[in-house]
Amino acid sequence: MDFAEVCFKEFGDRVKYWTTFNEPWTYSSQGYAVGKFAPGRSSSYVSKNCFPGDSARQPYIVTHNIILAHAEAVALYGASSLLASAAAAGRDGRAMERRLGATGGASSLLASDFQRRG
Repeated sequence: MDFAEVCFKEFGDRVKYWTTFNEPWTYSSQGYAVGKFAPGRSSSYVSKNCFPGDSARQPYIVTHNIILAHAEAVALYGASSLLASAAAAGRDGRAMERRLGATGGASSLLASDFQRRG
């Protein structure tokens, strides 16, 4: 979370919309199931040209950790002064939480928690 915290502190006054991960499916599936992208891991029955991996389990472990990191970054954003400064600047500081709430899962629980805190 050090990276997210530094980004929020250094760029928070200039960035209107934040995202945590760009296309996480590509590196969880293509990196750990198929081995097409970095780090190029897969089971031998998928590809013999990759580093040894477990295509049946590793993509799920990676995705689990992506979701945890995303939720932590959203919590850090919510705890920072960015929500207040966005509202003061007339920007919709809660847009990220509303979008997360529409996607469901752990993120929507976090998003609804932000909305309850007001």
